[in-house]
Amino acid sequence: MVQMVTISLPVGSLSSDGVCGFVMADLVESRVLAFDVGGSHVASAVCWGADFHLGPVASAPHSATHTSDAFVDLLFELGTKARTGLDGHNQINGAMLAVPGPFDLQAGVSLMRHKLPYLYGVDLRQALAARFGLQPAQVRFLNDADAYLLGEVGAGAADTDDTGANRNGAGNQRSRVVCRTI
Repeated sequence: MVQMVTISLPVGSLSSDGVCGFVMADLVESRVLAFDVGGSHVASAVCWGADFHLGPVASAPHSATHTSDAFVDLLFELGTKARTGLDGHNQINGAMLAVPGPFDLQAGVSLMRHKLPYLYGVDLRQALAARFGLQPAQVRFLNDADAYLLGEVGAGAADTDDTGANRNGAGNQRSRVVCRTI
């Protein structure tokens, strides 16, 4: 039996070639830094792509200095903390950030003016790639509502025949997952 997973994401989650913007097929057997960017704090952990296992979580509130440089510094600090103590498994092959909208996921540019306004128009992909020593293509973004839903599926919330889940996020972001055994 094969489990089929259908994921319906907002139009902005797909690139021009129809590939989901968050898919990191080249990193499935690797470790990526996963970040959850919230309105008041950021959390980070190393994620093993094969089974989505997470290492220790590092979390901190946003910096009192409201600049894009301070934000990138915070992500670097948390990413460094998340990688420590992993017994030689601290090499990462990319970074994935779950971000609130509005955000241009493909370009890696924040379009938020109402929250985290100091990130508006900032190319976070380039800034983070430079700071972590990654190629820009190794830094990806995903809407936070979509990340939540995919995390639930990955944790086994949709592990029975014909299960489904819907998630509505801020700004009319909607995601839907349907799992069927065929």
